[in-house]
Amino acid sequence: MKRQPPYIRDYTDWTLADFEEDLRTNERYQTYFKLFTPESVGLFISYYASYKCRLYRDKEYYYSELDYERSIFLLAAEDFLKIILQKKLFNLQCLWRANQIDLPFIESTEDFNYFSADILNCPFLDPITEDELELGVRFLKVNRNEMYYTLERWQDYASFKSWRLKADSELVDDTMFRYYHTLPIQIPDFYDFYDKHYGTGHLLELPDLRFEKEKYYLKAVSDKSRQNELAKKQNETPVVTSSLKTLYNYYVSEEFLTNCEDTVTKELIDLENNQNKLSRNYELTVNIEFMLLMDKEGLDIPLVPHKNWIQGIEDTVIDIKRNRAAEMLPYAYQTYILEYEDEDLAVLKAQRIKRFKFDELNEKYNAMIYQRETIKQGKILRGEDV
Repeated sequence: MKRQPPYIRDYTDWTLADFEEDLRTNERYQTYFKLFTPESVGLFISYYASYKCRLYRDKEYYYSELDYERSIFLLAAEDFLKIILQKKLFNLQCLWRANQIDLPFIESTEDFNYFSADILNCPFLDPITEDELELGVRFLKVNRNEMYYTLERWQDYASFKSWRLKADSELVDDTMFRYYHTLPIQIPDFYDFYDKHYGTGHLLELPDLRFEKEKYYLKAVSDKSRQNELAKKQNETPVVTSSLKTLYNYYVSEEFLTNCEDTVTKELIDLENNQNKLSRNYELTVNIEFMLLMDKEGLDIPLVPHKNWIQGIEDTVIDIKRNRAAEMLPYAYQTYILEYEDEDLAVLKAQRIKRFKFDELNEKYNAMIYQRETIKQGKILRGEDV
């Protein structure tokens, strides 16, 4: 049974524009916003409207009980299908950066992060093959300590290349990577496993030609911005400091929620926050409960040996999940491949591409648009047509 929220307001059919309009015009928000600078209020509204829209779009997930309608192992298998697709997308990214292929909807390196965040709806990816499925099963049956289900940076080209080169991140000539990250992350085990099977490891060693062009335009914008800031500082007169506070656009304060939000929204935020507060003790409790559930099913559980018993339990749980996910992977694949059965692949891909529309609620959408617009500005500054 799914718990139904005690609705006070029904936001079900609201669009992003509806949430933004409500924040701009609703008196309960406006009274609160008067304490903050107008510029910061505008930025906060853009962020919070998008956040709240996603929150209500996914509300069923937050109100769901832990007893899912489908097996947790089937869900894990479905997640692993996404990892296979991530690797297929990453290989295309390497080829695209080397200027060896063109891809629909891809205009900049940042675009790959958008499709990574919604990998199942990437319209130009070829479907997973049965050989790739069998490779995934073999990979899951190898005893490792990581599942990688929670990795977010599946398309982090600069980080993976830095790891491959065993180089300091400062040696990787990628401005965005150096800005956002201080250290590279390890290439996912499955990527290496895939490369060894298909001989695709060389793709990461191809030249990054397209980002070289991007840097040329990004540098023009950066230089112009610095010139403008310098001129502004030279010409500006002292400004009287405002008594208004700054409303940070990526931080939702308790004060804001107390003064402005309704019960359901606050409850949804609490539910989301609670999922991010998993302490080590809680994780241990979850792992023990999982093992008790497996014992109840009559599964003989040999503990993975480890000098730290807590780590031993964690490794045992991961080992069970990997093997059970491997068993369920063919079943997950049967559902996944239904879309492609009895269809001409070229025709189906053309149809998917024709139907495709960017989702503004995708968490990577704004970053993608910002990168595209910045490159266009750079082209103008370099005297090129856009």
